[in-house]
Amino acid sequence: MVARCHDRRLVGPRRADGRVDRRTSGGRRDRSRAGPPGRRRATLWAKRPIGAVRVPGLARALGARTRGWSDPRRRAHATASSIRRSRDRDELRRPDLPRRARYGGSSRSGVADRFSVDDHVPQWARRLPRASACGGRDLRRDISARRDRWSSRKGIRRVVRDHRDRRHVTVAARARIERGVVIRLREAPDGRPRREHLAAALRETLVDERLVIPAGEHRLLERWLEDRLFGLGELAPLLRDDRVTEVMVNGTRGVWVERDGRLEETAIHFADPDEILVLIERLVAPLGRRIDLASPLVDARLPDGSRVHAVIPPISLVGPVLTIRRFAQRALSPDDLVRNGTLPPEVMAYLVSAVRERRSVLVSGGTSSGKTTTLNALAFAVGDRERIVTIEDAAELRLPQPNVVALETRAPSVEGSGAVDVRALLRAALRMRPDRIVVGEVRGGEALDMLQAMNTGHRGSLTTAHANGASHALMRIETMALMGGIDLPLEAIREQIRRGIDVIVHQERDPSGVRRVVEIAELSPERADPYRLSRIYP
Repeated sequence: MVARCHDRRLVGPRRADGRVDRRTSGGRRDRSRAGPPGRRRATLWAKRPIGAVRVPGLARALGARTRGWSDPRRRAHATASSIRRSRDRDELRRPDLPRRARYGGSSRSGVADRFSVDDHVPQWARRLPRASACGGRDLRRDISARRDRWSSRKGIRRVVRDHRDRRHVTVAARARIERGVVIRLREAPDGRPRREHLAAALRETLVDERLVIPAGEHRLLERWLEDRLFGLGELAPLLRDDRVTEVMVNGTRGVWVERDGRLEETAIHFADPDEILVLIERLVAPLGRRIDLASPLVDARLPDGSRVHAVIPPISLVGPVLTIRRFAQRALSPDDLVRNGTLPPEVMAYLVSAVRERRSVLVSGGTSSGKTTTLNALAFAVGDRERIVTIEDAAELRLPQPNVVALETRAPSVEGSGAVDVRALLRAALRMRPDRIVVGEVRGGEALDMLQAMNTGHRGSLTTAHANGASHALMRIETMALMGGIDLPLEAIREQIRRGIDVIVHQERDPSGVRRVVEIAELSPERADPYRLSRIYP
């Protein structure tokens, strides 16, 4: 047992045999019966001890002088206090006592005010988890075996400082806590672990493991367990970062993110591909989707609007690949694009005027160039009295108008039936009395249906396409229209493009990560070879 003096000096443990040594001649060194024969140990006595405990060998380690104590009454009182404390400590460890008595309290009145079970633990060590920085061992129970580290006053200060700095929960302690929490969650009343049971399971685990967690660490530990058991594990902190727009898991080779428009490699690495598979299953299973050898590809939308794409072996040669594109918390308006430097104010004024005049706009660009963001901002200019129908593969558009109908495609079920593509939704939208049709992106034969809608009274419609420039975007529309399965001459398709599309906006992302509009052109309805474009910007 360790006694602590009023001057905060730490005094070492009791004798190994559990008995209290009798005081010999005043403060001189003597041969201790607890040590090996012939070995001389020093004894250190505190000035005003809580319990009179002789500490063999600690006086030399601390560099302190032995002090005498000649008052026999004080010796008798200290000896009785030490015996009483030992008896109370054994009583506290009885399993039949209440929890407070077993963990830091006592069933007898007044005892808990004087000491607790951890009185033999230094004050700085009590605030630490059980698994300390020294190889996961319990420093609080291993003090006497580590006297070689306590070779001087400087050594003691170093040990105390090192362990005070490591207040966070170590890896070994987290593993023990996670195992205990999982066991308790499986013992839930209904047999199904739930998030609301996590806090109680964590408290019980900390008590049973006798781990003392600082108040600031408790909430972090609970969130870590929630992410680990119910969420996305190591990826959860990345998705909570507002600056991260995309998360890319390249199997076991690393995790990359797009933060503030720039790609960055994170410190997260998955050692086991099965961990990534568990995360993918946790994402797509609530959406009614599956991913396995029969269906190695999956594309889905999370409840918050984020898009998820996953590929597993044997299609992927680097292991499971997961890509999460986060859904923006707030749709950007035309003023936001001007402030972000996407395009100058006068150019934005021209585009807003074109949308209000019911001119059809095609936004082109590469992957992650900001096409959908610009399309959403231009749709802000549509009047509130117009009926808008939006069609997307994964719903991303958020329009402020009151009369908006949002449609989303559906992938085939497990049996391979029930698929609804963009072409089917376009045909359905024509029966909803739309004033404007907004298609998130055309990728194939739906381009022909979009052109037919633009040429049948739905002027002012908006859409996007992947392309490398304004003229290239028109050729891409030609190619996709030919994929529509209708045997139309190429010149007929070009005539529909000239009559249907009025303005082409091309956007790119520069090396610094900023998305900018680099080209704006007007398409003339007059016949040319093949098109007549008028450059508006730059």
